[in-house]
Amino acid sequence: MATGYLLSEGWSFANSRQVAGDVDGDGLADLVTMHRSANGGVIVWVEINCASGPGDLCFELPERWQTLPGWSFANSRQYLADTNGDYVDDLVSVHRSGDGGMYVWRHVSDGSTFLAPERVQGCPLGRGGASPGAGSPWLTPGVSSVRDALGTPQG
Repeated sequence: MATGYLLSEGWSFANSRQVAGDVDGDGLADLVTMHRSANGGVIVWVEINCASGPGDLCFELPERWQTLPGWSFANSRQYLADTNGDYVDDLVSVHRSGDGGMYVWRHVSDGSTFLAPERVQGCPLGRGGASPGAGSPWLTPGVSSVRDALGTPQG
């Protein structure tokens, strides 16, 4: 049973957050859990939706899709969004920086794992109150906004 396995990994509801979205591309909402690692960092678990029809509720046993050593669970929040127009939700992390600003990262889903995080934008504070925009020193070169960085999904 998954419960014993997760407990051996340091599982705790208080140290986890969940989001739902289609991360494997089958059109069904999967459950994605970010969990504070006992050794520091964040572990990303995915429970693939195995429903066979309307009204059916079924999730496969959780699989570890990503380990983020050195990431702060307390200083990050994760969301799901299709960031590259492939109709599969990717993980988007907003991470507080040491100066109180934030960085936005995306972890593209290939349908069976999240690829290495890619920083798409940073918005540090303490720069005279200027808001980020094109040419700002804290944006990834060639990126003028978070929307540009993440891309516009096809539709």
